[in-house]
Amino acid sequence: MSFEITHASNAYSKGQSFNNWSIDVSKNIGLNNEPKDFIVSDKKDTNEFLGDFVDLTRSYIKEYDTDGDGVISFDEFKAKETQIAKDNYANEPDEETLKLAFNRLNVEKDGEYGDKLSEKEVFSYFMGLDRLQNGDGKITKEEYSMMSLSLADKSDKDNAPGKMVTEYLKDIYSQLFKK
Repeated sequence: MSFEITHASNAYSKGQSFNNWSIDVSKNIGLNNEPKDFIVSDKKDTNEFLGDFVDLTRSYIKEYDTDGDGVISFDEFKAKETQIAKDNYANEPDEETLKLAFNRLNVEKDGEYGDKLSEKEVFSYFMGLDRLQNGDGKITKEEYSMMSLSLADKSDKDNAPGKMVTEYLKDIYSQLFKK
């Protein structure tokens, strides 16, 4: 992980919480869209452009995309998650758990295990979070919390891949919404 990602993760784990915020996802974002399509709005009605969201997500994609083809294959995902598990957790993840975690990010559900995650899919995943509750075009703190909980494997609370996907999302949001 990069320093800023590690810093964000450490800040989150020390109990810093998100305050009043939401992400406006009513506009499309994909490979060719500008970062300005993501907007942060707090309850004080101030808005900021979220280029950091795009940059941070792309930095994660680059960490996983070891062959540099612009997408994350299951093999790349498995290798990175296994290395993270070895570095941070007692148990190495099993293949089925990794497939589950990988496919939770494969929002287009366009095939079988071994498909690749494109940047568009990663962004689409975040855009789809709003559908968890009310479809108002904003990802609220509550919707984010529900999504975060749904990523963890409910059959094994110590499941490393579920935790890692959740930590990835916490890293992104804690970096974007830090005080």
